[in-house]
Amino acid sequence: MSDREGAIERQVRGFLKEIAPHLAGTIEALDARARLWEVMDSLSLLDLVESLEASFKITIEAIDVTPDHFHTIQSITRFIARRTQPVA
Repeated sequence: MSDREGAIERQVRGFLKEIAPHLAGTIEALDARARLWEVMDSLSLLDLVESLEASFKITIEAIDVTPDHFHTIQSITRFIARRTQPVA
């Protein structure tokens, strides 16, 4: 994992803890590949999408909110890293 991806992952974990404070310990202990659907509900997912959009200055379309992109902390991190990749 690159330093950039590590920073994104830390932000994603921070958002998850803010959205679901009762799960903060669980979120911190989760492996980056653990399935989020087991600890998050759909409203929390919408809150996460809004937080990601605001923080990273991106638009996440409904079609992008799929298990491929939002299944794990790792998949969210990779999705955001791709969406915020600097243009060469």
